Amino acid sequence: MNDAVLTIAGAFKRYGETQAVAGVDLSLTSGEILCLLGPSGSGKTSLLRLVAGLEHLDAGELRIGGEIVDDARGAPRPPERRGLGMVFQDYALWPHLSVLDNVGLPLRERGRSDWRKAARVALEQVGLGTLERRHPYELSGGQQQRVALARAIAARPRLLLFDEPLSNLDAKLRDELREVIAHTVREAGIAALYITHDQSEAFFLADRLGVMRDGKLLQLDQPETVYQRPVSPFVAHFTGAAGPFAVEPLENALSWAGIVAPCPPDAALNGGGPAALYLRPQWLSPAEPGAGAVPGVVRVSGYAGDGWSALVDLPNGSIHLRLPQRVAAGERLHLRVDWDKALLYPRDHKR
Repeated sequence: MNDAVLTIAGAFKRYGETQAVAGVDLSLTSGEILCLLGPSGSGKTSLLRLVAGLEHLDAGELRIGGEIVDDARGAPRPPERRGLGMVFQDYALWPHLSVLDNVGLPLRERGRSDWRKAARVALEQVGLGTLERRHPYELSGGQQQRVALARAIAARPRLLLFDEPLSNLDAKLRDELREVIAHTVREAGIAALYITHDQSEAFFLADRLGVMRDGKLLQLDQPETVYQRPVSPFVAHFTGAAGPFAVEPLENALSWAGIVAPCPPDAALNGGGPAALYLRPQWLSPAEPGAGAVPGVVRVSGYAGDGWSALVDLPNGSIHLRLPQRVAAGERLHLRVDWDKALLYPRDHKR
């Protein structure tokens, strides 16, 4: 891509016997937020450290702004010469400096005479324009992370790197800060590579979303595509689908514990044989007993404000559902499935 801010081609990185990054290719354009989602050990942070210049490629090539910064042959370009801004879990603020000085110090060190003006603009963008004289110990955790974000964007870098920046905050602050990040980054028109293991965070922020496992990038696409059509059982399960439920494909249909249902369109099956069914909670709704209705038994339930949250046992598996009325443990119910959206894979799918 000619307008790519970041291009990674065939990236490999090994630590001893562990292949942390295994042949990753991706590109990122100006103003785009690309989120990488995956469990611990999936390779997402190792990839970010390669982009940051904190690690060196074993093989492959990495370009920022069209310039090679690491190609596994020579010495990589150091972090301070890559035009990056970084926001990590640890806010890394200087406790003896004011908010304004924390944001402006990197600019001062580069000899910017307008550092105060640039720092104040960044603080206004993150909603802290009135707190420039305070010190970090006078701020909440959410405010401290806003200062870290302001410091990262103050120099208007071409690329921002986020490594689990909200993982130390409570749920309410995470929701608030992800909105600040989305607005601030897009308003500034900066490309961002965002690493997280939090599904809701990734889906909310991403223009494109990648899912990693064992150092490999399994799927990279728009968030709605990853959600609606995950390429594998792992991607489906990691992004919140319940399963696998064992089913048997029939001609233009499938059998689930004696229930015959239509085969989902675009089912990822190659020939016959056992299959694995994955369902998202919103694809099931209460129904009257009858043909096609799936029986379930409530294992445990609790009030969730806008309904009842219940763990429901279905044939050969279980699923968490949000139900509109009170349900009790042991209660039996029947559910209608939106088969047009259901996900079906060969039972022996390897990815």
